[in-house]
Amino acid sequence: MSMSFDVLRLLQVICGIGLIVFVHELGHFLAARISGVRVAVFSIGFGPALLERRIGQTLFQLAPIPLGGFCRFAGEERRFEGTEPLPDELAAQGVGKRFFIYSAGVLANIAFVLVVYPFLFSAGVPFQSPTVGSVTPGSAAWQAGVEPGMEVISINGKEIYEFSQIPMAVLFGNGDPLETRLRDPKTGEVVERTILPRYDDSLERWTIGIRSAVAEDPQGSPVLQVREDSSAYRAGLRTGMGLIGVVGADPGLTPLEQLDRAARAGDPLTLRVRDGESEREVTVEPEWIDGSSPRLGIRPVETLVTGVRPGSRPEAAGLREGDRILAVGDRFLYRARDLRDELTGALGAGPVVLRVLRDGATSPLRLSSSVLGSDPQGVAAFLEDLAVGPDLDGTRITVQPGEAGALAGLRDGDRLLELNGVEVRDWLDIFHLVQESARSGEAIRIQVERRVAPDAEPTYPLVTATPVAPPAPDYGITFRSAQYTFQAEGAAEAVRFGMRNFIDTLESLWFALRGVIGGSVKASDSLGGPIAIVQVSYSVTGAGWSRFLFFLCFISLNLAVVNLLPIPALDGGHLMFLIIEKIKGSPVSDRVLGYSQMVGVVLLLSVMIFVTYNDILRLIGR
Repeated sequence: MSMSFDVLRLLQVICGIGLIVFVHELGHFLAARISGVRVAVFSIGFGPALLERRIGQTLFQLAPIPLGGFCRFAGEERRFEGTEPLPDELAAQGVGKRFFIYSAGVLANIAFVLVVYPFLFSAGVPFQSPTVGSVTPGSAAWQAGVEPGMEVISINGKEIYEFSQIPMAVLFGNGDPLETRLRDPKTGEVVERTILPRYDDSLERWTIGIRSAVAEDPQGSPVLQVREDSSAYRAGLRTGMGLIGVVGADPGLTPLEQLDRAARAGDPLTLRVRDGESEREVTVEPEWIDGSSPRLGIRPVETLVTGVRPGSRPEAAGLREGDRILAVGDRFLYRARDLRDELTGALGAGPVVLRVLRDGATSPLRLSSSVLGSDPQGVAAFLEDLAVGPDLDGTRITVQPGEAGALAGLRDGDRLLELNGVEVRDWLDIFHLVQESARSGEAIRIQVERRVAPDAEPTYPLVTATPVAPPAPDYGITFRSAQYTFQAEGAAEAVRFGMRNFIDTLESLWFALRGVIGGSVKASDSLGGPIAIVQVSYSVTGAGWSRFLFFLCFISLNLAVVNLLPIPALDGGHLMFLIIEKIKGSPVSDRVLGYSQMVGVVLLLSVMIFVTYNDILRLIGR
């Protein structure tokens, strides 16, 4: 049953993409017939025909290479022979008719979208809710006061109706301030925040540090998404159940945080779930899958203060952005998630002392009860205004238990001095040297500085470790994204919303194209090839027909925009030569046209190879 369902979804994808290609080629065909031009071949796909049928003077065919289609107009096969064209051949037509024929494919794709959109919005289209699920402490959104649960209404005056528009606005804004209007879930009031994006060197893009919200059941528990071939499914978990929590986990964490922390250890998970009105516990054993790439299993320590909210208790205590919290009392701090436990454990014995590194000097920072509070709730409130993250400028590390680094003898808090005799100054140096060793398969000699206590004298052990790709635990559990269905109230609103989506999509495509050409947007991030299209199409089929048709409209506009590019062999290239012909009063020479077509084909093949290569890298997780 599952196999047949998958086959049906794949057939749906093939038919959907084929429909968009058919619409494009139908535009060329109809324009040619209206203009009195005979169409010799109408093909969906490239290569030798799998199916063909001649109707009138046209051979209609289905070919095996699903990278598009074509219409071969009468006379094209002998356009370089220098003979006089026949009246029903393309070359016999004036510039106006040829311009109409070559632009008709793009016009057909646009018309498809403008016709389908209103019907879709009348029936209702599911969208991912533009609700903030989580905010990374210290991020641009955190600094601006954005909180989980807030609904994004608009950015820089542009209405936001789907979460995916938010990262697109950040990406195409290229670091410009985002004047954001949000609805506060606590009060229902609309608030305004100015978010200043930050450039992430590791991601090589602008970010603001928010994630989308997950769906919740009526009781407020996050809703599970369970893969049918997983151990979670075999244990009895089903998509749609609500996760109440992980048995034995810290009750101060959210169910999402509990599951994330527990799953990292790779141990069996006992989950308390809600199924309708009943609650029960389910134990899930992990399945181990092959690791994606060799590694040591080390990360930078999370001790860097990345943000302190103005007017907050952490600011009153003397903490500043850029500080490094080395220890709480006489206990080293390695991970940000441990700070709450360390502070809570130190309560009741007078002021809590933090050892803080600032400007190269270490000094104690005393937190009185008036600042920190006297109970766990006070500590939690204190930490809401303090962001602590990874220290990428240093070389101190944390170690993942059971992985290569830990097995070789590395410990939490070790400061790496040299790798294979090369001095390391920051985390980027460590990352590149480990990657180099992983590619060669050779062991790494690591010179370490180690302290067992903040006041202890250091030792300098030499550790030898070989990067390996450890198996990863897989439970088959994710969470449903929060969604809502937009349904227009009447035909007029459906047309209005359809036109707005049409304009928004064109703007996004234009910004993406401009960004790729200008270098502000990585081509590997914004361009997808045939594998990516099929992957996304397949996933969208699970959201219903309306969402699938909405995605096909997006593909249709993509096809229209790409075909308008002035590249020989594309419709835009033909239109460019027609404009030149109109200006100079005569056609471009056959030699120039022939060479330009060859260049265009080479360019298109190069782009196709590039995007397909990127698709494969994404597919294998690199």
